[in-house]
Amino acid sequence: MSTPPAGTTQKRLFSRNDYLAPLPIPTGEKPCDVLNTIWRKNDVFVDIGNYSIGAAVMMLWSMVVLFAFMGYLFRN
Repeated sequence: MSTPPAGTTQKRLFSRNDYLAPLPIPTGEKPCDVLNTIWRKNDVFVDIGNYSIGAAVMMLWSMVVLFAFMGYLFRN
């Protein structure tokens, strides 16, 4: 599988693929995503675009906690 050169952009109907950098240099470190904000990740690409489910869940959860706390404070 060949990848486009860095700086290439492919536009589609509802998305856009930006190839920002050449292939990574292997470091031996295990990749990690502590907050689970990266939706799809594999050996070829990382999807951190507008469709990040992890970021949406983090945002919704913080809003639920905020409104629950405000409801508790302002019960009257």
